[in-house]
Amino acid sequence: MTESFPVELNLGQLLVAILETVGSVEIPTVKFVNASGDNKEIVVDYNDDETPSFTFRLRDKEIDEVV
Repeated sequence: MTESFPVELNLGQLLVAILETVGSVEIPTVKFVNASGDNKEIVVDYNDDETPSFTFRLRDKEIDEVV
């Protein structure tokens, strides 16, 4: 995405904000240990509505590069 965000994003802020929003997340050890960004990327959408917010999601790199 080429848009400018009103703040600088970092992984620590993202994790804290997610946990403050949802409380806690249980992740199986095997999923955590095997997590890799090789085929995935984080997509960040900025929503500049009445209540500005960010939407974070994962997408497959291979699928989106082919399209």
